[in-house]
Amino acid sequence: MVAQQTHNRGSQKVAIAARQARVASPEALFRGLLAALAAGDHTVLKAGQTAFHRAFYRVVQELQSGRVSLPERIDFREVDFDPLYGLSGWLDLALTRAQRDSLVSFANPSYRRIEIRYTRHEGQRQLRASAMRQPLEELSAIFLRELAEEHPA
Repeated sequence: MVAQQTHNRGSQKVAIAARQARVASPEALFRGLLAALAAGDHTVLKAGQTAFHRAFYRVVQELQSGRVSLPERIDFREVDFDPLYGLSGWLDLALTRAQRDSLVSFANPSYRRIEIRYTRHEGQRQLRASAMRQPLEELSAIFLRELAEEHPA
C-alpha cells in the first residue's frame, strides 16, 4: 500500500513536470495568432513583406523577453530573422504552409495584402478551445500595433 502511494505521488510529480515542460511549435503560435487576428475581425492585413515580418518578429521578442507568457514554452530555435533585411525564412515557409492549407491567401511574394481565411466566428472558436487565448489576443494586438508602425495606413 505504501509503495503504491509513493508510486502515485511520483507519477503525479512526473505528470506535473511534463505539463510544466510542454513545448509548443512556432507553427502552433503562428496559427493561433491567425485565429486571434480573425477573432478580432482583422482578416485582411495590408502591409509590405518587411513590415509583416518585423511585426511577427516583435511577437517573438515579446515572448522571448517574458513580457507576454504562454502556458506552453515555444521552441524558437528554427525561427530565423535577418535584422538587416527584416525577413524571416521561417515565416515565409509558415505563410506558404498556411496558404497551402487554405488558412490565408496572398499574392506571393509581396504580401501587400494577406487575407486570413478564418471567419471571425472560427477564430473565436479556435481561441475558446486554446489554453493560450488571452496571450494570443495580447500578441495579436502587439502584432497589429507593430504592423501599423511599420506600414502606416
